[in-house]
Amino acid sequence: MSGSISRKRKTKAIRQHSKDEVRWYLKYFAEMIKEQHENSMFPDAEYTTLTSKQILRIIEGPSIRRK
Repeated sequence: MSGSISRKRKTKAIRQHSKDEVRWYLKYFAEMIKEQHENSMFPDAEYTTLTSKQILRIIEGPSIRRK
């Protein structure tokens, strides 16, 4: 095997290892944050979002004046 091919394979393996390591850390921290803060930051019972119809009603309602 030539030196060029060997270096390319080694570089590719290092890049792949780095990508895998980054993925592992992201997954680890995401799980840690979810476990520790999920209920305190976003309690399901209190968190609701507006539907598109409700947003349109608010925007088009008489309470907002357009210039």
